[in-house]
Amino acid sequence: MVKTLIVSALLPYPAAALLTSLLPSTSTGTLSRSLTVTSSISLLLLSAALATLSTINFSLGLLVGLLAAPLSFVRHLPAQPGLAKTLGVLLNLVGPPAVVLIGAGVWVVYGGEGRAFGLDEWLGCAAEMLMRASRAWAIEGTWTAVVVWLVWWPAWFEGAVVLASSLYVGEEEEEAV
Repeated sequence: MVKTLIVSALLPYPAAALLTSLLPSTSTGTLSRSLTVTSSISLLLLSAALATLSTINFSLGLLVGLLAAPLSFVRHLPAQPGLAKTLGVLLNLVGPPAVVLIGAGVWVVYGGEGRAFGLDEWLGCAAEMLMRASRAWAIEGTWTAVVVWLVWWPAWFEGAVVLASSLYVGEEEEEAV
């Protein structure tokens, strides 16, 4: 589970480097506009999925919507790489893997079974949470895991890539903005 968090936190940076090297960066700010369009489409798909989900399971749609709300404030910041790094850390704290780990920590502390709180216990609870989520999907047909990993995570990943792309711009792109 910790490996998933680390990979999920670091994966947007090579993806952003690849994206900025493939997209043409001209003095007219083509990269910034392309990233803005990508963010807009991603947020449109996220909002459509959450609106549909809210008619079926309002509490799940509300929770994912609240946790995904910071994605609407993510922008390409080529002239401010320090701010982009800080916002990247904050975005990782509300990402799906971090929320699962925080939820496992809350489960350990408030689970009421008198367990000791340690790293092994925390990771064991995170693995147990994921196993229970997959069991709930298979037996009861709940949509929580599907929504988290197929709706929220891709939108979060796209937002993190847009933010991380601020670190990989050339001088001509900074002058254009």
